[in-house]
Amino acid sequence: MDDELTNDVVLRLQARKGEWKKIAAAIPGVSYSWISQVGRGKYTSAPSYARLKRVAAYLNGQLERAA
Repeated sequence: MDDELTNDVVLRLQARKGEWKKIAAAIPGVSYSWISQVGRGKYTSAPSYARLKRVAAYLNGQLERAA
């Protein structure tokens, strides 16, 4: 697990809290529930690297946003 990536995604999601539903809808395989758990830093098991990378890519504008 990449702790730096996890921390980066958590901080960036916290900064965009009002957008979590939109973010979740735009990223395949990522639910609002998952986004809210990670964004609050309250997850029972470590978030998967693949999901973290997809969320980071979206937040970086590298993942095409859903219309």
